[in-house]
Amino acid sequence: MDIAVYADVLFTLNFLINLIIIKLTSFFMKENPSTLRLCVAASLGAVYAVFMFFPSVSFLYAFPFKVAVSMLMLKITSPKGSLIKLFKYTVLFYMISFTLAGILLSFVYFGNIYSHDVPVIKNGVFYFDISLAKLIGGAGICYGIIAISMAVFKRNKSVGIKSLKISFSGRVCVIDALSDTGNLLTEPISKIPVIIAEERKLIKLFPNGIPDINSPDSFDMNMRLIPYSSLGKKDGMLIGFIPDEVTIDGKKAVKTVIAISPDILSVPGEYGALFNPNILV
Repeated sequence: MDIAVYADVLFTLNFLINLIIIKLTSFFMKENPSTLRLCVAASLGAVYAVFMFFPSVSFLYAFPFKVAVSMLMLKITSPKGSLIKLFKYTVLFYMISFTLAGILLSFVYFGNIYSHDVPVIKNGVFYFDISLAKLIGGAGICYGIIAISMAVFKRNKSVGIKSLKISFSGRVCVIDALSDTGNLLTEPISKIPVIIAEERKLIKLFPNGIPDINSPDSFDMNMRLIPYSSLGKKDGMLIGFIPDEVTIDGKKAVKTVIAISPDILSVPGEYGALFNPNILV
């Protein structure tokens, strides 16, 4: 059965879809392109879709050309940035494109919202009637799916063993540290977050041993007493100090207190410190 495809409808539909996808991509990439750039990029993608019905240019719908057009659209949207940034931009663009396409096709499958018997698929471009309200609704669902996925990915990425670098009084030590969202310990007066580190791992910072909290030098060294409770120890007390700088995998952390633990935190020796990932700037 022949199905009539109207160029103006095809252009408008693809323009709106491209506009939504690029806007969502820019949002998640923390970019804020101008309306003009968004419209120009979306128009380029819409024109590319319209030409799918011209046999003489069918070669333009090979995979390399599709990727090239997508990257050109994103380059128009965000002209500045490295090749790596453009690559990330493109990957996210396709993630959102596939997610939105799946949502819209599910509307077609479950809701019977198209006017033709079947959608038209040519050169990888879809054509079917869909209302603006359902298109916006699909975009909202797409946003929710991508936002949740990125939040889960970010959380999982932050969990694990990281390289903790502590600078103090001209000395530096590096410790394998476990990211622990359950570490909510803070210094009681200033409420500064606390990183717990094994005493044996801090030997480079204190070659002469951990100073006495009651010694005259303890004030100059920003020493602190940190109360804590743990399984089997209700009213514990740790000695801590404020380092000059803390970085985790090269990322700077907020001002923090290093609590010195006399106990071994990991019996297998996988890590020697515990930190909350929220301390990263």
